Amino acid sequence: MKGPTFEPRERVTGLELNSAQRQILLRLIRTEAARANIEIGLALGTEVPTDVSLVELPDEVTSEVWQLRDYRYVVVDGSVLIVSPVNRTIVLVVRS
Repeated sequence: MKGPTFEPRERVTGLELNSAQRQILLRLIRTEAARANIEIGLALGTEVPTDVSLVELPDEVTSEVWQLRDYRYVVVDGSVLIVSPVNRTIVLVVRS
């Protein structure tokens, strides 16, 4: 008898920022424009629903924290979720 088979899943790689980079992000983003009232797990790899608008990070942020240039964000329950626009998965959670 064969054992259970598992389908391979894409490995979720988180984005890492130091404390100074996180402070730049929190200081320069527009939280009101990016607020979403949804219930979602605030964990790496969680997919953000397609009906939630992802906001482009301001140039002021991406010029200071270049690692964020290819990502979008949304604010949920006071946390900034950095999201991959390709597969809409959370790659970083920054709590304010």
